[in-house]
Amino acid sequence: MAPTRQCEFLPLSKQPLVMVLCQAKFSTVGNVAEYIPAIQDRFRKLGYPIQQQSKAKHYVLGPAGMQVSEKDRWVFLTKEGYHSVIVDAEQVVLQATAYDRFETYAARLGDAVGAFLRVTEHDRYGVLQRLGLRYVDLVRPRKELGEDFRVYVQPGLRGLDESAFPEGALRCGFEAVGRTRLADDQHGTLVVRLHQNDQGLDLPPDLIADAPKRPERAPRGELVTLVDIDHFWEGQQGPPIEADWVAERAYLLHDHIINAFHRHVITEEARRIWA
Repeated sequence: MAPTRQCEFLPLSKQPLVMVLCQAKFSTVGNVAEYIPAIQDRFRKLGYPIQQQSKAKHYVLGPAGMQVSEKDRWVFLTKEGYHSVIVDAEQVVLQATAYDRFETYAARLGDAVGAFLRVTEHDRYGVLQRLGLRYVDLVRPRKELGEDFRVYVQPGLRGLDESAFPEGALRCGFEAVGRTRLADDQHGTLVVRLHQNDQGLDLPPDLIADAPKRPERAPRGELVTLVDIDHFWEGQQGPPIEADWVAERAYLLHDHIINAFHRHVITEEARRIWA
């Protein structure tokens, strides 16, 4: 039976969502470059006709100081550029900046992960080590109404009173981390972050370089607030790696994020404004 959401569907017509991404991290496919032509052919047929290749830099601090390594990475894009799939030797990442509901996104995720697993035979020989779902929303108060971000987020996320700083100087940040229960024998980790900037950044810095195309929504010089919710599972699943298992866990990750966002992060007033 196909997985379904267990949380309420609460659509927002004035969508604050900037991007959603899901990472499936696997045991290493050392010869992944040999499979790229076949992967590209599968992705082309799934609606990702544009292929790009780049080098991803990884920084590791060790006894000898900072070590830098590079990893080959391939990006497959839709014609419109609002969806992308990132592939390297250890992961598949689906990113979307055009989003209506999770059911549509989950179908794309299943297609992308399934194609990678089948082509590389990692469904039979690989191990899934991490599955993470991340949503980034942008809070942009209506200046003409004299609003600030506190109208949109619940009291526990609002930080110090602004009067403690010179006018316009306060920048708030927040992070909460906790364990969740995904199934009888599985747990996840939920991370809720809030950070502000007036540098024109509509995404956290670690996501900007590889993000798909999106409308400009964070004017430089205007203070905006990013709500960044990351929910992930880590462990050892497989072999084999069952596509149904991946889909089921993705829905469970999603349901916790939606409940946290609507019940513990944003206010009733925010829902009314964005409805």
